[in-house]
Parts: sequence; C-alpha cells; structure tokens
Amino acid sequence: AAEPTAKLLEWLLGDLSNDSKQQRVLQRTGYLLGRYIYLCDALDDLEDDRKRGGYNPFLLRAAANQTAADPEAIREEAKGSLYLTVSELGLCCDLLQLRRFSGIINNVLYLGLKGSVDRIVSGQKEQKRKELGV
Repeated sequence: AAEPTAKLLEWLLGDLSNDSKQQRVLQRTGYLLGRYIYLCDALDDLEDDRKRGGYNPFLLRAAANQTAADPEAIREEAKGSLYLTVSELGLCCDLLQLRRFSGIINNVLYLGLKGSVDRIVSGQKEQKRKELGV
C-alpha cells in the first residue's frame, strides 16, 4: 500500500545525481522516506480506520495474523516496522557520504523521525491535535 508514495519519492530523489552509485542510494532513500510517511499516516489513522472500517495496512495485517483485537500489539508491530525503516534510511545516508549538514540530517533521522513514531504510538500526536482543535 505504501508503494505509490515510496515510488514517487524514489523517482524524485534519484534524479538529484548523475552519478549512478549515488543515484541508487538516493532512490532507496526516497523509497524509504515515502514508505515512512505512508506508514506513519496509517499508524496515526489506526483508530479512525478501525471505527469506520477504512483501509489500513496495519489492520489488514493484524486480521491476517489474528491479532486484530489487540490494538497495542498492532502499534508495537507498526513501531518495529517504522524503526527498521528509519534505521535503513540512516544506512542510506551513511552511504551518501554527506559532507555538509550531516549533523542536521542525522538529528532529523534518529531523533525527529523516531520521535514522531514514538508520539504516534503513545497517542501524544492525537492529544496535541485535540488541544489545537484540528
């Protein structure tokens, strides 16, 4: 389900270099970033999708694994999948051998992206939305 978003970002980032090795790494980085965005959104929408019967890849997988009745198990599995995605994104960035802004990029990867997953899993993101009336 994450494929269209992932493929779009794969294509966009892959076009940033003419070097074939860098291009492959950039494509993988784009793919993983698209996957991360899609899966975070799906995790964030989990309860709404459950209530209204909407499509959600995590609910679909849980139904296949017969764990659909345990929201906590679904969240933990989703968190693991997203952590692996962030980890692979980090490996891609290491392969890019960035000279500039590597500290900022590492901060975004390991603190920002992981922190977003943690907030979604814990419900903090939903609580913040309610406070803001969004």
